[in-house]
Amino acid sequence: MRALGFSEHGDLSKIGIVEVPTPEPGPHEVRVRVRFAALNRLDLFVLKGWKGLELEKPHVGGSDGAG
Repeated sequence: MRALGFSEHGDLSKIGIVEVPTPEPGPHEVRVRVRFAALNRLDLFVLKGWKGLELEKPHVGGSDGAG
């Protein structure tokens, strides 16, 4: 699936469209189709780099979304 993400920390120029596997829901989980998403302050903190936070890359943010 296509998603907005980044492969290295930095400024907004590091964000772009990335291809990632479509997640399969597990027991007692559902998949929500996100129609609109926004970057918020948390996403920007993570993009800049958060000491001690180890992320799988490419990282797909998405603290705000609407299905």
